Formats: sequence, structure tokens, C-alpha cells
Amino acid sequence: MRLAFFLEGRTGWIAGYSYLQNLFNALRLSDHRVEICLLRRSDEDVLSSPPARALTELADYVWEYPTLHLERWSLDWIHAQVRQRVMRRVYPDKTLDRFLAANHVDVVFGSWWQYPEASVFPSVGMCAWIHDFQFLHLPSFYDTGTLQSTHRGVHRMANVANRLVVSSQDALKDLLSFAPGAAPKARVLSFVANIPPETYTSDPEVVLRPYHLPDRFIYLPNQFWQHKNHRLVLAALHILSQRGIHPCIVCTGLPHDYKNPGHFAELLRQLAERELRSQVILLGLVPIDHVKALMRQALCVLNPSLFEGWSSTVEEAKSLGKRLLLSDLPVHREQNPPEAVFFDPHDADSLAATLQTVWLDWRPGADPYLETMARQALPARMRQFGEAFSCIVSEVVSTRR
Repeated sequence: MRLAFFLEGRTGWIAGYSYLQNLFNALRLSDHRVEICLLRRSDEDVLSSPPARALTELADYVWEYPTLHLERWSLDWIHAQVRQRVMRRVYPDKTLDRFLAANHVDVVFGSWWQYPEASVFPSVGMCAWIHDFQFLHLPSFYDTGTLQSTHRGVHRMANVANRLVVSSQDALKDLLSFAPGAAPKARVLSFVANIPPETYTSDPEVVLRPYHLPDRFIYLPNQFWQHKNHRLVLAALHILSQRGIHPCIVCTGLPHDYKNPGHFAELLRQLAERELRSQVILLGLVPIDHVKALMRQALCVLNPSLFEGWSSTVEEAKSLGKRLLLSDLPVHREQNPPEAVFFDPHDADSLAATLQTVWLDWRPGADPYLETMARQALPARMRQFGEAFSCIVSEVVSTRR
């Protein structure tokens, strides 16, 4: 099979790059023979970033594809305007469809929003990834325009894609509630985080030495988006400070929330007001190998998120054999990391009690038993991930014959 993948990820969403990197590594372990073709728009310069360049090394081909360009006031341009503004339908991007057909692509895979100009690709199979249904559960975190366009876009892909991929049973339940007619083509594909073998044998302290971190810290690797719930962590630290307990939290991630541009500034204000600046270390974006070193060296990994589709943080910690403190969400329970501790994501006292136990009783560094178990299990987990994806795209090919 020749499979084409839209390039996922951007500076503000590194998890998209990680998803494809994990998937490509898993496909190399599958018994199915596939060619991996990475698609990038001809008007984008996105391969300059290290995560994107890493993807090109795993792909068989990297293609620049032409995008639909309609000359203003041409007949096609007028047709497109009428369809979009009056008929509320999307003008098909025949340019991309012809490109994929000419390159003998069997199936194209990408996020639902990667298909904005195509109501259907008649020449190839379409497999759409729906990351999560946060827009159903936390609509107040979206502006009106984004919320409406997300509803329309997911509905459109539910209607036209050959297969719809979600990452959890929890997301499948949301999909079937949102678009019950999509049930026959919905598939759950829970991704697995790949860990290079050298990660387990390297000394994390050597990697982390330039950061001048304390010996003991709890690691929170989420982007600074509102739903990632950093506010709860600050509230819990404030409670503990009044008890004379001062855990240290190391945070990585882009300090910007595109849905709420003032969110990070508000977090900094709370840090100052509550006199927590010495306890919260903000490192910004760091290389992925440093993320893994931080996980291994920390007392534990913390994810207080209010919503997830299938948490990359949890999967990476699982593959490393690192204990987690997790908000008590159905999807976190479904991911089922060993020896995880759960807390109420709306209750600062619940998190404070958990942090107090960790800070006073847990030790930093890799856990030899959990890490060994995770390392031994990883090849089979990755292979299963690759086989599951291969089966989904094989279904698409067989239904189109």
C-alpha cells in the first residue's frame, strides 16, 4: 500500500509531529508492506524544525503538493464563492486529488481539518483522524467562529471519509453521540509512544545539567493551554506553602494559548501574587530527548488536564516506566498507566494532598523495576499499534475495489 500523510504538527502543537513519528516507527514493525509518503504544502516552509525533519527520515517520500488556487473573479472562483457562502458547501480541491492519483496513492491520512477544501477525494481513500471532542465538553474555551467551524468540519468528515480514527473508547463514545451515522466507519487506534533504546541507558543528569535544576522536582510537560489546568497546580502549591511544604514543579511547553492569548500572563501574575516563583521553573519548549530525560529524573510526571483525547504525556511516561499523577478523567483511566495516582481536576485540595505525599515520600530518578517492565513491553505494543493502523487502511483499500 502507498499511504500519504498530511504533515501534522506545528510550533504550538508538537504532539502532531510526535504522533506521526510514533506511527511511522510502528508501521516499520508491521507485517504489512507500506510506502510512507509525507505531504507538505508547496507554500509552506515547515521542514526547518527538528521534529519535522525527523519525520522526513522515516518517510519513503516527501512530496510538495500543489494547493488549489482560483484566480479572483474567474468562473471557478465565483462557483466556489456561491458554494461556500450560499450553499454552505465546500469547493472540491481537484488539484490535490489529481496529484494523489497521479502518484498512485491508495489512502491519504490526516487530521479532519487537513481536508478543508475537499468535500471528497474520488481517486483515493480518505482516513480522517479526530484528535478529541474537547469542543463538545469545553465549548467556553472556543470563540464562536472556531466552535462553529469545528462542528461543521468534523460533521463533514464524518460524512465523507472512508474511515474515522479516534484514539480512545472515550472519544468513540463522543463521536457516536455527535454523529451516530458514522458508527460503521469509526475505529479506535490508541497510539503508543516510541522510546529510542539509548534513552533507557543514558544518564538523565548529564542531559539536564545545563538547566541547573534542583535534585528533586515534579515534571509537568503540558503546553500552557487553558484546558491543561496549570491554575489548579498553582492553587495546590499555595495551599501547601501555607503548611510549610514547598514542592518544586518543572514545566515545559510553549507559553502561549492561541484560544486565550492572555492565559500565560495570568499564570505569571498568580505566580507572583502567591510568591511561588521559586517553586515553579519554566523551561519553555525543549528538545524531545530532554523531555524524556526530565521524565526519567523527576519524582513523577504530572498531568492535571481538564480534557484529553489520548494523552501524549501519559503514553510517553508509560513507555518510560515512570509513575504519573493524573487528573481523574475517563480517558486517563482508560490509558491505565501502572501505579498512577488520580486526583480531582477541579479540587485544589485533592491535588495538594497528592503532591504532599509525593514530595515527602517519593524518590527521583528512574524506577528500575517499572522501567524494565516498560522497556520489555514496548516492542510488542509498538508492533500492535502498527498492525492496527495497517488493518484500518487495508479496510479502506478493500472497500474501494
